[in-house]
Amino acid sequence: MLNCGGTIVDVECRDGNGSEVNMMVEGAGRLLVFSSVRPQRCLVDGFEDAFEWENGGNLSVDVSWKQDKNGISDVAFCY
Repeated sequence: MLNCGGTIVDVECRDGNGSEVNMMVEGAGRLLVFSSVRPQRCLVDGFEDAFEWENGGNLSVDVSWKQDKNGISDVAFCY
């Protein structure tokens, strides 16, 4: 998370019909991770959300604070 003191709490990678990377993140702000491949879609708390991917591998999505979940958001990148 950029400039917010956020953190990645957990990461899980699944490889089935389509690969998926699931993360639990704490905090709010812009989540920036690296991905050499552009995801087909991004889900934040189960809802499709806009994301940005650059050829250099920078992958980012905005995450808001979830008061009812103590600031924890579920983020999934689907490939």
